[in-house]
Amino acid sequence: MKYWLISDTYFNHTKLEEWGGRSGDWQDRMKKGMMQIPSEDTLIHLGDVCIGNDAEVHTFFQSLKCKKILIRGNHDNKSVAWYLEHGWDFVNDGFWIEFMGRMILLSHRPMHPDMWCF
Repeated sequence: MKYWLISDTYFNHTKLEEWGGRSGDWQDRMKKGMMQIPSEDTLIHLGDVCIGNDAEVHTFFQSLKCKKILIRGNHDNKSVAWYLEHGWDFVNDGFWIEFMGRMILLSHRPMHPDMWCF
């Protein structure tokens, strides 16, 4: 099993092209890449999934075959239950993961590791 990390996708954010941050087909390219994640792997999204039209965007994530973990960001304002009902397998504001013998804190917001126990 592999872990795939992504963050700040901002699907449906109308200003990203205007501000010069992303080109015209960025949403399609991100979705195409995520659709290639094998079913035995896990996608971890570190927050700020979309800006508006949440149900449509999360329907896309629901269609992915892999496991999906959402670490909510400052723009992910729905309840944990809402995200679970819309295809996410696990939702939280952060969690620890072990990698190569080290504990890594995954979160969207900056935080001191002493705030989280494991």
